[in-house]
Amino acid sequence: MRLGFKVFGKRKVSPLEELNKVWEKLDMAYAELLAARRFMRDRRVRRRMLVTAAATRNIFLTPDILGWMYVKSCISELRAASRKLRKLAECEELGEDVRLRLKYLAHMLANPGEGFPQLVSIVVRARRELDLITKALEGGS
Repeated sequence: MRLGFKVFGKRKVSPLEELNKVWEKLDMAYAELLAARRFMRDRRVRRRMLVTAAATRNIFLTPDILGWMYVKSCISELRAASRKLRKLAECEELGEDVRLRLKYLAHMLANPGEGFPQLVSIVVRARRELDLITKALEGGS
C-alpha cells in the first residue's frame, strides 16, 4: 500500500485526488457567488429580469430570489467540501500537521454564514489554505 492511500468507498483514492475534488467544489462555490453577485447587483440584469418577471407574472424569477438560490447552493458546496475534508482528516497515513490543517479547514467551511462578503472571504481563505495543504502533501510524498 502506497503512502497516503485510504479506502473511500470501494476503491483506493489518493489524498491528492480527494483534494482535487475539494478544489472543484471550491471553484464551483466561487462561480456560484459570482453569478449571485451579478443577479443581485448588476442593474442591467436586474432590470431585464424584473421586466421578464412582470411579463410572465412569475414571482420566482426576481433577481433577488435567484441570487439567494445561488448563495444557498454555494453554502451547500462549501459544506460538501467540509465533509470531504473531515473524511480525509481521518486518514492516519497523513502527517499530524496536515491532519490538523484539514480539520481546521473543514471546520471553517462547515458553518460559513450567509453574508455575501463573508462567503467570498471564506472561499478565498479556503483556497489559500488548500493550496498550502496540497504543497505539503506533494512535498512529503
